[in-house]
Amino acid sequence: MKRPVIFSLIGAISLFSAQAYTFAAQENWRTWKHSQQYQVQYYQTAQGHYAIKAKLFVAKATKAQFISLLHDTEHAPDWLEGVKRVNLLDSPSANRTLVFTHLNSPWPVADRELYTESCYEALDEQSSRLLIRSVDPDRDVGKGRVRIKELEALWVLTSRTDGLVLEYQVEADPGGAIPTWLSNKVSLKSVYKTLMNLRRVLPKTQVMSPLPLQEGDCSSF
Repeated sequence: MKRPVIFSLIGAISLFSAQAYTFAAQENWRTWKHSQQYQVQYYQTAQGHYAIKAKLFVAKATKAQFISLLHDTEHAPDWLEGVKRVNLLDSPSANRTLVFTHLNSPWPVADRELYTESCYEALDEQSSRLLIRSVDPDRDVGKGRVRIKELEALWVLTSRTDGLVLEYQVEADPGGAIPTWLSNKVSLKSVYKTLMNLRRVLPKTQVMSPLPLQEGDCSSF
């Protein structure tokens, strides 16, 4: 059975920092992979971790399909690279959610767990954005896992007559004892694989009615 959730992370071990969800302009973005339909770029932060931004165009797709796909718990691990399970914990309002995500890290790295709250709002008639940030609730960490305690991310969804443009930005530091080179490698590959999965499954996604997440006010988020 499908249960409404909104996924909190692309990448097996990624987390972010930003100011007001407006990522600072960088002149040293390097392109890792690209085509006419997608692009994955990165730069190295002062801490040695990669900040990543990605862009994907999906023909014949809509924002409603994207939101519906994000809320399909049962099939989330099928297309979200590195995600083992996702659970909705709370929906404090029509445009906000509190979510738990279990991330499946490659051996011998310990799995990660992540609690996030999300907020969804309109930017204009064509575009919306999804804001995501971590929370650290007073709960025991799962056995054999490491909790990611700092995270901020940004999705921008833009409708076009021929499809949907998805933009995503992330800055990563997984926490725990993970070599930086491994974290960077896994994060890039995870973003790329998830984009490819999105391009494949999004046009086939059935729109939920009513949509489980509505645009609202995120000014206090």
